Amino acid sequence: MTFTPTCLLPSVFVTHHWDFGVTSITSDTSNFSVPQFNYSPYPQGTYNVVHTVSHLVCPNTDTFNLNVYIANEPTPQIVANPDSICPGTQSVLFAGAGYSSYLWSTGSTNDSITVSNAGNYTVTVTNALGCTASTDTAIIVLPGANPNITGPAST
Repeated sequence: MTFTPTCLLPSVFVTHHWDFGVTSITSDTSNFSVPQFNYSPYPQGTYNVVHTVSHLVCPNTDTFNLNVYIANEPTPQIVANPDSICPGTQSVLFAGAGYSSYLWSTGSTNDSITVSNAGNYTVTVTNALGCTASTDTAIIVLPGANPNITGPAST
């Protein structure tokens, strides 16, 4: 997360101090004017963020609460029906419902695709919070039958 103060005076006149509100560590501070801080290793909740700006000798402190929501990474699973096919037949690959977008290695953006060729097929899904994940599956085309009919020679 990037924090941007509303007033950016030249650094020779101003010093910044940010406290990102993670009480379990002491390294949650920054003296950069526009800092970044990664909340993902910490639990979801409300953090009290304090920004102190000192202009020459007059400090000004701004405090606000930041609600941090930890987004669950999507976990797509491809269901292949079937995963082995005979020449000339097809398999339907389904990536699961409920994602906001889908992108298959074929270029399709549907939640399922129909394939007839052997190979690996990958899907990347995106959930409502913008988190993405990918998975793949292999489709096998079985060898076609080669009947060999033998019998007595006709006369």
